[in-house]
Amino acid sequence: MARVTGNGAIIRFWHDVWCLDVPMMVQFGRLFALASNQNSLVSDYWSPTGWVFAWRRDIRGGVEQEQLTSLMSLLDDYHLGVELDKWVWNLDNSGHQDGVPNVVDTGEVKFKTMTFWMNNDG
Repeated sequence: MARVTGNGAIIRFWHDVWCLDVPMMVQFGRLFALASNQNSLVSDYWSPTGWVFAWRRDIRGGVEQEQLTSLMSLLDDYHLGVELDKWVWNLDNSGHQDGVPNVVDTGEVKFKTMTFWMNNDG
């Protein structure tokens, strides 16, 4: 399964895997340490003019500046929309994921449900 970013309202920017194959805090460890809010959502950093970050202090040169440049270059391709964030199946050419058949090829998924009622009389 993969996360697809819509409006960024439920995806944690630093902790969740959403833009790379690893969380941003792993790829950009120095920036994560400097983030004012390490639990920010993706939508917290997005504005109509682009990506805006809040740091505990100014970014210094060296590794911090290199990571910031790489992060901004990566995010150039990401723009948030109005749709909700969602999970999707990653299917291979055979329509399977980890041996699970593609149950959504008809556009319909049916679940069996059961309801249990318990008597609290003792």
